[in-house]
Amino acid sequence: MDFWCQSAVLATVFRAIASPLKSLAMTFLGLLIITFVYAAIGFRFFREDFHNFCDESILICTENILYQGTRGGIVGLSPMMSSTRPGQSDWTQRMIYDMSYFIIFGVIVLNTVVGLIVDSFGALRLDMEARENDQQTQTFISCIDRRDVEQVAQSHGIADGFEFHETYRQNKWDYMAFIFHLCEAQLEDLTGPEHYIRQLMDKGDAKWFPIGQSKFLEGTSMGMNQQDRFMRIQEQTNYLASFVEANQDSWKSISRSMSQLSSAIRDKLDGMLTELRDLQLELKQQRMLKELQAEQGTTL
Repeated sequence: MDFWCQSAVLATVFRAIASPLKSLAMTFLGLLIITFVYAAIGFRFFREDFHNFCDESILICTENILYQGTRGGIVGLSPMMSSTRPGQSDWTQRMIYDMSYFIIFGVIVLNTVVGLIVDSFGALRLDMEARENDQQTQTFISCIDRRDVEQVAQSHGIADGFEFHETYRQNKWDYMAFIFHLCEAQLEDLTGPEHYIRQLMDKGDAKWFPIGQSKFLEGTSMGMNQQDRFMRIQEQTNYLASFVEANQDSWKSISRSMSQLSSAIRDKLDGMLTELRDLQLELKQQRMLKELQAEQGTTL
């Protein structure tokens, strides 16, 4: 499989066969059904002409038709059946039987398979040409027309503006590294904007990409206009509003827990203050008692 993927030609051949796989499977299923019908007819009416190929059952006859009917190089029933000539009693039936199977199997079905694969090759070629054209005429990340980038670059005195933009302004490998960073990092280690982009990635939403936007083009007629800025701000505001609304219950629960904790701490502090006052009063009484005892001892 690695060898097929490393070779562009072999990978194209593999995709051309794999793309119409469902259609090919349905075509072969229809072929099996048609062969089974012809095997049932042959088992019923032409068993002797099939020699030993259709003596046991319709299923065995079907298997023999599929195998023996293709291994001889000529697709059809002729290699398996005894020959017949005009004038014989079964000439008309045999001609219709043999030729109809050859037309259905050897002409229609096989040409359908070839047509599906050829159409798949054509679709892949058109897709490859369109992709190459997009890579040459539009920026990879923002899909901005190459002429607009070249025009702005010339105004800044940059010779190859498109290459400069793709290498230093919106390098696709920088975006790839950022995506890998978001996928490998823990959620608690992400910043607010990174967490927002990670959520969009999980949803399959690519609106975080600067489609049609580039700081290299801002301030020019090709840059992002005021309406686009307002739309972007509105999208961020809507996201923040939905985030607040979605987490409102959690915040209420946290606020309730904090209030309960605050009340418990307040009650605990009040109890400690009361104990401190009692202790202070007890110490004061003990000190006064010692002073009275000392005065009495002096008098005596």
